[in-house]
Amino acid sequence: MASCYAWQRMRVASVSDVHLDYKVNRELFVKMAAEIGARRPDAVLVVGDVSHIDALIASSIRILAREAEHVAYVPGNHDLWVDRPWEELLSDPDFDTWKRHDEVLKTMVESVGGHYLPSGRGPQRALVVTIPLDRMPLSAPAPFPTSLQRNLCETL
Repeated sequence: MASCYAWQRMRVASVSDVHLDYKVNRELFVKMAAEIGARRPDAVLVVGDVSHIDALIASSIRILAREAEHVAYVPGNHDLWVDRPWEELLSDPDFDTWKRHDEVLKTMVESVGGHYLPSGRGPQRALVVTIPLDRMPLSAPAPFPTSLQRNLCETL
């Protein structure tokens, strides 16, 4: 938490759209995770589209958790897909995409040591904005408002 008070020195890596359903992406992900670890971030934000396969999402969080103290995850649309035939889903009265979003993914991510950012419906929805600080002019004002800094720190 100390790094949150000195937010200017906080190092955050952002990962998105890795689509681990493909073998080549899984191989690249392992290399990318090692590179992230070499840069020693305080936190890693995983901002969606990891996979529709729960084991791959869980594995990605575990791998990144070895590289940073905090790993926060917000699901993307691809993460909400399911690997079941459409006809089977239509006939399953218990299937609920919102339950997957609100409960299933949250439980899974937290069980492997990740933080599931508030991403419910309404005012509690997570908004993740990544800003490439290495491309900002040095004279630019702070890239995000103080309230966003506090919210990120409180979440982690």
